[in-house]
Amino acid sequence: SADQSVKVWDVTTQGCYHTFTHHSDKVQAIEWHPTQAWMLATGSFDRTVAFVDCRASAAPVKVPVAADMEAMCWDPFDENRIFCTLENGVVTCIDIRNTSAPLFSFQAHDETSPSLSFSHKVPGMLATCSLDKTVKVWDTLGAVPKCVAYKSMSVGKLFSVQYYTDDPFLLAAGGDQ
Repeated sequence: SADQSVKVWDVTTQGCYHTFTHHSDKVQAIEWHPTQAWMLATGSFDRTVAFVDCRASAAPVKVPVAADMEAMCWDPFDENRIFCTLENGVVTCIDIRNTSAPLFSFQAHDETSPSLSFSHKVPGMLATCSLDKTVKVWDTLGAVPKCVAYKSMSVGKLFSVQYYTDDPFLLAAGGDQ
């Protein structure tokens, strides 16, 4: 929330199960871990990504990032890696086995990158979009991610990108035009 909190709700009772207040600025992104149901990743404009154990009252583990958070997604082929897009166009990868610093970062776009998506059929195939009006496709399997394709989508500034789960090469993008 913009009030710096993260609320976990029980939809069966329609009640708030727990409120986390570990961020000091607006919370922009949240992602449940794909296999560890108790782990929640949260990203904030306080320039941190936090990993919360929702079973315990222990303080979340925080990892600093270089700019305000835009979006996050877990790598579907490596459950230890989460990718984050930042307002400065950088993509940062964090490995939850070593949270002392991000695993790597790269300049994906020259402007804000508000969304990213992995293909669920092709390992390492990541798409990012940007206010620079382009979608870029990245190979993230090597030590340094490589841009393998880019395209202007002719729909203005891009705010969202998503792979279709049943077709590894079908991608949707949404913009302001």
